[in-house]
Amino acid sequence: MFRNRNARRGSQRRVSALVVESLESRTLLHGGTFDGVFAEGEGDMVPDFALIDVNESSERYDQMVSPRDYLGQVSGWYLGNAQ
Repeated sequence: MFRNRNARRGSQRRVSALVVESLESRTLLHGGTFDGVFAEGEGDMVPDFALIDVNESSERYDQMVSPRDYLGQVSGWYLGNAQ
Protein backbone atom coordinates (compact mmCIF):
# COMPACT_ATOMS: atom_id res chain seq x y z
CA MET A 1 0.00 0.00 0.00
CA PHE A 2 1.06 3.55 -0.56
CA ARG A 3 1.09 5.97 2.32
CA ASN A 4 1.70 9.66 2.12
CA ARG A 5 3.44 10.88 5.22
CA ASN A 6 2.21 14.42 5.57
CA ALA A 7 2.52 16.12 8.91
CA ARG A 8 0.91 19.42 9.85
CA ARG A 9 2.10 21.48 12.76
CA GLY A 10 0.44 24.82 13.02
CA SER A 11 1.02 26.61 9.74
CA GLN A 12 4.05 24.47 8.87
CA ARG A 13 3.65 21.53 6.55
CA ARG A 14 6.29 18.89 6.04
CA VAL A 15 5.93 16.60 3.04
CA SER A 16 8.03 13.51 2.59
CA ALA A 17 8.15 10.86 -0.11
CA LEU A 18 5.68 8.04 -0.48
CA VAL A 19 6.47 4.89 1.44
CA VAL A 20 5.94 1.53 -0.27
CA GLU A 21 5.00 -1.37 1.97
CA SER A 22 5.47 -4.95 0.87
CA LEU A 23 2.26 -6.96 1.24
CA GLU A 24 2.11 -10.65 1.95
CA SER A 25 1.37 -12.88 -1.01
CA ARG A 26 -2.07 -14.47 -1.32
CA THR A 27 -3.17 -17.62 -3.05
CA LEU A 28 -6.39 -17.15 -5.00
CA LEU A 29 -9.03 -19.84 -5.12
CA HIS A 30 -9.68 -21.12 -8.60
CA GLY A 31 -12.74 -23.09 -9.62
CA GLY A 32 -10.99 -24.92 -12.44
CA THR A 33 -9.18 -28.23 -12.45
CA PHE A 34 -5.56 -29.01 -13.06
CA ASP A 35 -4.78 -32.21 -14.94
CA GLY A 36 -8.05 -33.83 -13.88
CA VAL A 37 -7.47 -33.20 -10.18
CA PHE A 38 -10.60 -32.01 -8.41
CA ALA A 39 -10.89 -30.19 -5.11
CA GLU A 40 -12.61 -31.99 -2.27
CA GLY A 41 -16.35 -32.01 -2.86
CA GLU A 42 -16.03 -31.46 -6.61
CA GLY A 43 -16.07 -33.99 -9.37
CA ASP A 44 -18.85 -36.23 -10.59
CA MET A 45 -22.41 -35.14 -9.99
CA VAL A 46 -24.27 -36.83 -7.17
CA PRO A 47 -27.42 -38.79 -7.97
CA ASP A 48 -30.40 -36.60 -8.75
CA PHE A 49 -33.08 -36.11 -6.10
CA ALA A 50 -36.18 -33.99 -5.76
CA LEU A 51 -38.08 -32.68 -2.76
CA ILE A 52 -41.47 -31.05 -2.36
CA ASP A 53 -41.22 -27.29 -1.88
CA VAL A 54 -43.07 -26.61 1.39
CA ASN A 55 -42.38 -22.86 1.45
CA GLU A 56 -45.82 -21.29 1.11
CA SER A 57 -44.35 -18.02 -0.22
CA SER A 58 -42.37 -19.79 -2.96
CA GLU A 59 -43.38 -19.72 -6.63
CA ARG A 60 -42.87 -23.48 -6.70
CA TYR A 61 -44.85 -24.24 -3.54
CA ASP A 62 -46.12 -27.83 -3.37
CA GLN A 63 -44.10 -28.84 -6.47
CA MET A 64 -41.12 -31.14 -6.78
CA VAL A 65 -37.82 -29.22 -6.83
CA SER A 66 -34.38 -30.58 -7.72
CA PRO A 67 -30.91 -28.99 -7.67
CA ARG A 68 -30.72 -29.90 -11.35
CA ASP A 69 -33.48 -27.33 -11.97
CA TYR A 70 -30.86 -24.69 -11.20
CA LEU A 71 -27.76 -25.95 -13.03
CA GLY A 72 -25.45 -23.09 -13.96
CA GLN A 73 -27.13 -20.78 -11.43
CA VAL A 74 -26.43 -19.91 -7.84
CA SER A 75 -28.85 -21.55 -5.43
CA GLY A 76 -29.08 -22.06 -1.69
CA TRP A 77 -30.57 -25.18 -0.13
CA TYR A 78 -31.69 -25.34 3.47
CA LEU A 79 -32.55 -28.82 4.69
CA GLY A 80 -33.95 -29.11 8.16
CA ASN A 81 -35.67 -31.63 10.36
CA ALA A 82 -39.00 -30.37 11.68
CA GLN A 83 -39.81 -33.26 14.02
